[in-house]
Amino acid sequence: MEKKDKYQDLGKQMKFQTFGNHDTEIVIIPWVMTWDGVVTEFHNSYRRQLGISDRMEAQLQRIVLQQSHNFVLRELGVAATGITCECDPARKRQAANMDRGPPLKEREVHASARRPALPSAAPALAVACGA
Repeated sequence: MEKKDKYQDLGKQMKFQTFGNHDTEIVIIPWVMTWDGVVTEFHNSYRRQLGISDRMEAQLQRIVLQQSHNFVLRELGVAATGITCECDPARKRQAANMDRGPPLKEREVHASARRPALPSAAPALAVACGA
């Protein structure tokens, strides 16, 4: 079963609910945009059918990327401003530990071989609980 066939029922519902005319033709074009630009082999032909220019596609991809970013932040319990919206203790701990690297196995190191600790490469994440 192709993706186009999966949406036939939805197309029929839209035809009756939105247009009210049983003679209206509904064309299903499964055009997909992902945050990282992965597309199907039919992407360009679907894009031409829809009349989407390069500039419009770039804007759509920016919106998809922005919405994906916001979704991930919401799942972590962090608002776009870096402040926790809801004080879910598990998410708060998870967000607070994001700047820490994985735990290292401790081993004995000669005092002369010790070096100062380097800052973590992970981005810092400020988490606050709003009252």
